[in-house]
Amino acid sequence: MALAGIIGGCVATAMLSGWGSLAMHVEFTSYVDQLLAVCLAEQDGGAACQVGGTMRREFLERSSAMLMLQLLCVLMSLVGLALIATRGYHLLVRRMGNALTLTGQSEATAETMGTVETMGDEFERVRSRLATLHARAAGLEAEAAWHRRVGEAQNQRQTTVTQVSHEVARLISDSELSAGSLRSALAVLGAACSARTVALALDARVSRTLGFAERIATYHQPLIAAQLPAEHPPREVSGRLVAGPGEFQTLLVPLCSGGVGVGTLIAEFEGTVRVDDAKVRLAETVARIAALALVGLSDSTESRRLALLEERSAIAAELHDSLAQSLGFMRIQLSRLQRQLDGQSPQPVSDDATEAARIAAELKEGVNAAYGEVRELISTFRAKMDDGGLVDAVSRAIESFGAQTGIVTTLGHDLGRCRLDVNEEFHVLQVIRESLANVSRHSGARFAAVDLRYDPGHEFTVTVDDDGSGFKTSATDTGHYGLSIMRERTASLGGTLEVVGGPTGGTRVRLAFRPKRLPSETEDTASP
Repeated sequence: MALAGIIGGCVATAMLSGWGSLAMHVEFTSYVDQLLAVCLAEQDGGAACQVGGTMRREFLERSSAMLMLQLLCVLMSLVGLALIATRGYHLLVRRMGNALTLTGQSEATAETMGTVETMGDEFERVRSRLATLHARAAGLEAEAAWHRRVGEAQNQRQTTVTQVSHEVARLISDSELSAGSLRSALAVLGAACSARTVALALDARVSRTLGFAERIATYHQPLIAAQLPAEHPPREVSGRLVAGPGEFQTLLVPLCSGGVGVGTLIAEFEGTVRVDDAKVRLAETVARIAALALVGLSDSTESRRLALLEERSAIAAELHDSLAQSLGFMRIQLSRLQRQLDGQSPQPVSDDATEAARIAAELKEGVNAAYGEVRELISTFRAKMDDGGLVDAVSRAIESFGAQTGIVTTLGHDLGRCRLDVNEEFHVLQVIRESLANVSRHSGARFAAVDLRYDPGHEFTVTVDDDGSGFKTSATDTGHYGLSIMRERTASLGGTLEVVGGPTGGTRVRLAFRPKRLPSETEDTASP
C-alpha cells in the first residue's frame, strides 16, 4: 500500500509538471499573438514587431521540442514507476506473502482473525509474524526442556530401581539367606525410598521353619506391625498405602511367590514424605525378590527335613522287618528251652543241667536287653522334628520321659541367635534322649534337668544333670552301647562329650559343639 502511494505521488508530480509547462506555453503564445495582432493592426513594421515575430517562431519551435522531451520524460517515468511497482509488488507482496504462508497461517485466516498483522504493511506483518514465531519457538523450547527434565527424572528413577534391585539380589544371593542379609536388603530399600523404617512380617510357619524372628526391621518395628495377623494368606503382589498410625503413612506389600504367602513388607514414612508410584513399584520389586528367596529356602529346608525323616523311617522299617523279628524269635525259643530244662526230671538236676539252665537264663537276659535296645533304636529313628523346632521336640521328649519313668524333669534354654540345621537338631535331640534313658536305667534318680545354651562365642552346649547315685565307669561296660553312640553323634557334630559327677551329686552329661550356621551380628533373637 505504501509503495502504491509513492508511485501515485510520482505520477501526479510528473503530470503536474507537464501541465505547468503546457500552461506556460499557452500563456506565452497568447501574449505574443496579441502583440503581433497589434503590430498588424497598426501596420507597423518596426523592429519590435519583427523581434516579436521572430521570438514567436523560435518559441514555438523550441517549446514544441521541450514539450516532446517532457512528454517523453513523463512516459519514461511512468514506465519506470510501473516496473518498480511490478517488481516491488512481486518482492514485497507476493514473495513476502508466500513467506508468511510458510509460517503456518494463511492470509485469509489472519484477516479473519483480525490480528495486528493485517493492520500494517508487509514489514509490520513480517515483524509481527516473527514475534509470533519467536514466541512459539520459546514455547517449544520450554516444552522440550520440560520433556527432557521428565525423561531425565524417569531415567534416574529407573536407574535407582535397577541399582536397588541389583543390590538386594546380591545381598540375598551372595551368601546363605539370613535375617541379617534380609535386614541389609531392607536398609537399601529404606534409603532409596526415604522411609523411617522398613520391616518384614514373616508368616509364623515360615518363621518356625527357617528359625527367623517373625519381625525383621531395619531400625525399629513399624507401629502397624502389631495389627498384622500371624498368618499371611497369599495374594497378588501389589502394594497399598494406608494412613497412620499417628502422623505416619505405611506402605504394605505382600510377600508372595508361586501362590505361597510368606509375609508382608512394611515401609513406614513420615507424613510429609511423598510416596509416588516409583517408590511403590520399587517396594514391590524388593518384595518379589525377598519372597522368592524365602519360599525357595523354606521349600529346600522342608525337603531336606522330609528326606531325612523318610530315610530314617526306611532304616527303622528294615530293622523292624529283620533284626527285631529275629530277636523276637530267639526270645521265644530260649523261653521254651528254659521251660524244658526246668521240667526234665522230678529228681534234682545234674550239674550240667544246672549250668545249661544258667546259660539259658543269661542268654534270655541278653536277648531281652538286645531286643529292648533294638526297640529303642527303632523309636529313635522314628523320632520327628516338626515345625516347632528343637525346643518343642525336647519338651515333648521330656514330657514323655517323665510320664514313663515318674522322674521329674525340667527344661531350661537360652538359644539367642543360634540357628541349627536339621542334622544338628536331630543329633542333639538323640543325645538328650539317650542321656535321659541312662538316668532311668542306672542312676535311680528322682530329679533330672536339661539345659540348652548358646553363648556369644558361638558355642552350643547341652547339659543333662540328675540327682542319682553318681557316675560309675563300670556302667559303660555292661553291654549297653548308649555312651558309645552318644560319642559317635558328638564326633559327627565336631564337638566334645563329658560324663562326670554333678556339682551337687549325681551325674552330669555335657555336650558342646560349634554350629555350622553363623548368625548375623544384628540378627534378632529366634528359637532354632
